[in-house]
Amino acid sequence: MSDFEGTSEAIILVKASPQVGKRHGETVCCAGVNDKGEWVRLYPVSFRTLNQASQFRRWDRIRFRWKRPQDDHRPESLRVDHQSIEVIGELKRKDRLNFLSRLEVSSINKTKPEGKTLALLRPRDLKFSIERKAQVDLNEEKQKFQALAAQADMFNSTPLIPYDPCPYAFKYRYVTDDGEREGTCQDWETDEVVPVV
Repeated sequence: MSDFEGTSEAIILVKASPQVGKRHGETVCCAGVNDKGEWVRLYPVSFRTLNQASQFRRWDRIRFRWKRPQDDHRPESLRVDHQSIEVIGELKRKDRLNFLSRLEVSSINKTKPEGKTLALLRPRDLKFSIERKAQVDLNEEKQKFQALAAQADMFNSTPLIPYDPCPYAFKYRYVTDDGEREGTCQDWETDEVVPVV
């Protein structure tokens, strides 16, 4: 009998770059919005081990089984049975702006009292920068993915091709109603379009 609590659907808005962890191996954290307009954080998703039909992109609508995690008490977090993921549609381009505008907030601090940990923030005075990662840090990232790819997996007969991390860090500074902030973009699709040199 499955210990998953339910089945839900969500439109994917965020697919982070893959990370290697001791507990789940290579995973991707994803975020989307369900049919009630609520943010959901989906983890762990071993994205590159999914069959090709289940490998979703931003704007895809997916269906999945989930349960509440015991080690993550953020209200949006769901532990996903990643083998249950199926792509069932895509949000049409003409509907995307209206969809996003309903989610938009101008302050992270205003969402915190509601217990929210995910939001779509409308920034002002946005400034991007691109920095080459230090070679020692890039080598360490590559070694983690190579070591994982070299391990045998009794649950997956398809070998995992080593992932080549992006050699750049994408950073941004911006202003919101909360003041000036800065962050690092860890979006997989952004990393994929940058040529690895």
